[in-house]
Amino acid sequence: MAVLSREFLNFRRVDGVAKFRFAAPDDPAQLAFAGALDAVASQAAGLGMSRGETDAMLAAAAGGNNAKFEAGMIALIGKRLDFVTPGDLDYPAMRAALFARSSAILKSGVTDPEDYRALAAPPECDIYGDLPDNERCTGYRRLAPAALLNLYNVSLVQTMLCFAEKITVKTATGNPAKLRNLFKHLKFCRLLAEIDDPGSGKPVTIAVSGPLAMFSENRKYALQLAAFFTEVLNQEKWSLTGLARPPAGSEVKISLSWKSGLLPVSRRYSSYIPEEFAMFVRLFREKSPGFAPVGEPPRPIRLKGGETLIPDFEFISTATGRRFAVELFHRHHAAALSGRLKQLADGELGNAYLIGIDRFLVKNNNLSPFFTDIPSSPLVFFFSGFPGVDRVAKRLAALDK
Repeated sequence: MAVLSREFLNFRRVDGVAKFRFAAPDDPAQLAFAGALDAVASQAAGLGMSRGETDAMLAAAAGGNNAKFEAGMIALIGKRLDFVTPGDLDYPAMRAALFARSSAILKSGVTDPEDYRALAAPPECDIYGDLPDNERCTGYRRLAPAALLNLYNVSLVQTMLCFAEKITVKTATGNPAKLRNLFKHLKFCRLLAEIDDPGSGKPVTIAVSGPLAMFSENRKYALQLAAFFTEVLNQEKWSLTGLARPPAGSEVKISLSWKSGLLPVSRRYSSYIPEEFAMFVRLFREKSPGFAPVGEPPRPIRLKGGETLIPDFEFISTATGRRFAVELFHRHHAAALSGRLKQLADGELGNAYLIGIDRFLVKNNNLSPFFTDIPSSPLVFFFSGFPGVDRVAKRLAALDK
């Protein structure tokens, strides 16, 4: 992921709005600098250079009049390089044995350097080969200079989103497949969101809580929000507005759209399915032939009040053909859970909508009033981390009678 550290944030405030200092993909000087970094990274991977050597050569490529941009680009290139400790040697054990032998030799009274070295028998390799600066470069995920500059621009936005309180994404509905993919990744990233899909070809609005609105796990949530932004870029026409509190600064507004010049950075993420989701579906197909997971992503469910729900999973009964939706509420979904439980109690969700709740949320004092009648509800189950197949299958079977 292209998220950078906070010190690389590069923007200015204009009337309370963040104006990102984006790189210009057609600027000759910036293209040349990106090309120089690309050449160093390619050489490092090709020759198996050490991290220390690679960092020194990347730093030597800088020297223009835009230090923050250059530092951010160097950090970005570093994220695309792979380093490993040379060999399979247990360096700490080797050093401990060498130091123990050396100490014993010195205590024995040996003074001749040649005799000392022969008795100590140091290895031919660098005894500090496992230190970070001595790790060897084994690969580089290469991008063309213009693509590197675009990735830098995207990374600036992703880094700012890590300090967001809330964002609102609007996207046209011209391409239903792309919109479904956006919904899919909204769920895969486990973001807390409210979706308004008015239909009739009108734009879909997704209001997403930012990491600063979370009471726990806000760093993980921040990275998930940043990952979600890459899918927003794949939409044909989109806009993003929000509010952020970057470090060492006052509150700032975010306002971007497809007109900002940001391009999609990868199509690989569009087909990404988190391992826990893929494993759950795979095991469900193996263990529960009575219900088949369908839809990818599941169909949106529109309520009478205009709210649109995107369940995590959808199943169809092989016996009756009935469809069932399953929505999971993880530990950072406390705010949304209270509203969903009220909808459940009021009968708005019907009898084919299962709600899974992380047990961590049961300890939330603000939610305790909602759990009074939950244990007896056939539409609610609890899990820790991620639900088990058997638990969900049993609930589905009970509802399918």
